[in-house]
Amino acid sequence: MQGILHEWEISYYTQPLLLLVLFIALIISIRKRKKYKILNTFPFYIIFLIMVYITGTASTLSSAIKYHPEFFWGLTEYTDYGFTIFEIVTFSVFFYQLIDNLLLKRIIIVANLVFILFSIYMFITSSRRPKVQYFDWTVPNTPTNAAVLDIRFGCLNIYPETVSLQVQSSFVISPSAN
Repeated sequence: MQGILHEWEISYYTQPLLLLVLFIALIISIRKRKKYKILNTFPFYIIFLIMVYITGTASTLSSAIKYHPEFFWGLTEYTDYGFTIFEIVTFSVFFYQLIDNLLLKRIIIVANLVFILFSIYMFITSSRRPKVQYFDWTVPNTPTNAAVLDIRFGCLNIYPETVSLQVQSSFVISPSAN
């Protein structure tokens, strides 16, 4: 329980707010599904999104208590990739039903196929497993006595999301020998 509260605290309690909003949206989408036929898939979408959140939290907690972290990490990866494909299909069907232009409808279909194939490729090639405890890094020739790594993570290394300076592990870069 302390792990969950700590995660919520470092995220400024946006995670429980997200859950609250998702559950409210789920209740509204279930109650209104007969009135708005175009939104029939939204309850499934919201449930899937809640599952992604739960598996992500389970993965974080399992790593903290060292209880089958690889299993929960893999479960989170599978759920996330599955959700991504479900999400693109859900919103594409939604917009496909709203749009009358045949060219735009064809673009939606082609874009979906490309995105789904790309998602499957990313799923197969996947990212670094949690047991890997190293990476190859070429040290630049910039001598200093107080170097730190700035490890960033994001979407395919294209959009860095979070800066994470590793100040607790400073190191020295000596001048090159040549």
